[in-house]
Amino acid sequence: MNYLRKLAFGTKVETLTPGKCITVTSSFSKNFTAGPPSAAKIFIGDVEITRPDMFNNGFLVIHGIQGYIVPLSSFSCDVERLNSLTFPFQQPYRVPVPGGPNPISPPLVQPAVMRLMMRDAILRLCNNGFNILALAYFCKC
Repeated sequence: MNYLRKLAFGTKVETLTPGKCITVTSSFSKNFTAGPPSAAKIFIGDVEITRPDMFNNGFLVIHGIQGYIVPLSSFSCDVERLNSLTFPFQQPYRVPVPGGPNPISPPLVQPAVMRLMMRDAILRLCNNGFNILALAYFCKC
């Protein structure tokens, strides 16, 4: 547990499954200066560790957790590959009419840009360990 407490917020740790990583986060009490650093709660994939070091042989460490972890994506270790470029922006296509209006009018472009921005925000939230908030945004859209 001490090793997990020393990690930076949102650090990804590789699991036994090759190519799958899980996010480590921590939270302090409201008055974090009063308590020792060991008072911080550690979360693995947004689930709190409730029974630390259930098994530890020096190579493999197993902790007890409070709930279920969401199945890991094949992109969970590759933060660089999972970004807004995963969803390229595509302009709507219209056949231009001679003497007619501009083929792509602003009212059609603005909702597409908003969708792109929301996808980017959801991906960034997931990458930084805020899966619940990302799910809320996804359901709202």
